[in-house]
Amino acid sequence: MISVIMPVYNTEDYLSQAVNSVVEQTYGDWELIAVDDGSTDGSGRILDDWAAKEKRIRVFHTENAGMSAARNIGLEKMRGDIVQFIDSDDWLDPTALQEVAAALSKQGVDMVIYDVWCEGDDEGKRFCFQSPVPEGIYEPQDILRFIAEPAIPSWVWNKPCRSCLYKGVRFPEGEKWEDTGMIFYPVDKAEKIEVLSKPLYHYRVLRLGSATKEGKDDHSRHMWRFVQFRKQYEFLKENYPAIADGAKTVLLKKGLLYYAFFFKVLEAEERRELKRYLCSEEFSRGINWKARTARSLFRFFPRTVSHMLRLREASRFSNDSMVAQR
Repeated sequence: MISVIMPVYNTEDYLSQAVNSVVEQTYGDWELIAVDDGSTDGSGRILDDWAAKEKRIRVFHTENAGMSAARNIGLEKMRGDIVQFIDSDDWLDPTALQEVAAALSKQGVDMVIYDVWCEGDDEGKRFCFQSPVPEGIYEPQDILRFIAEPAIPSWVWNKPCRSCLYKGVRFPEGEKWEDTGMIFYPVDKAEKIEVLSKPLYHYRVLRLGSATKEGKDDHSRHMWRFVQFRKQYEFLKENYPAIADGAKTVLLKKGLLYYAFFFKVLEAEERRELKRYLCSEEFSRGINWKARTARSLFRFFPRTVSHMLRLREASRFSNDSMVAQR
């Protein structure tokens, strides 16, 4: 059985679409564990209505504690031998669970990674995030390297796996971008991982108020991205030092962006400590030439480099990927 875990918080406008996408799966051996994380809109009632109609839906109502806490409740309550995460404003392709079950039936395959449709709220706008990693079966170390580069994003919901990979693994509560910091743990425990070049998940990228879809100048967004990518780097440095350099380059870029956007709002000691870390011996080798050049300039001209990075990021954001049409 596949346990589908859905944390829910104030998504009444999108929730029925998410639940219905599970109910209408071509694969029937599933349970939906919906954890209402203290919603203040009609989300809890919508879930109860669905559970009254569909016996495979189990609803748990809790006080608001955040997405990680809700996911952790789902992990504790699941009864399936496969786990698939879904956010309550997204939806699954009708054949998603069937494809997952087929992939995990292969000898030694413990996790599947598939492509994702990124959907805009504006009608007609979408694009398919296709990993540059070719379809095939890989060792966990290869996938860790791809995530660190990052050729594969750290999203948890496009990486269904055997439930046993989450034994002793939980999402860090009270944090944001938590997928990035913890995804290495279930990946590392897999025997083999299959990459599918099929978009099986629909990710709503532009919903106002979403936990991860914040404005480009949001302090929390850059801070938590830096914190979580640092966790990735520390994991690889300790366990797979031979492939840690890719994560180190990404971490330096995230740190420079964090400094660039928020050096004016950081406390003086926080600003000095961040600069000391980014200019430390930790980043003196093992990074690509672009990052090395940016770091060298940053050591002597932090404000100039910060201004250049802000301009580049603003340009990237305004021309980002919501351009493809249905």
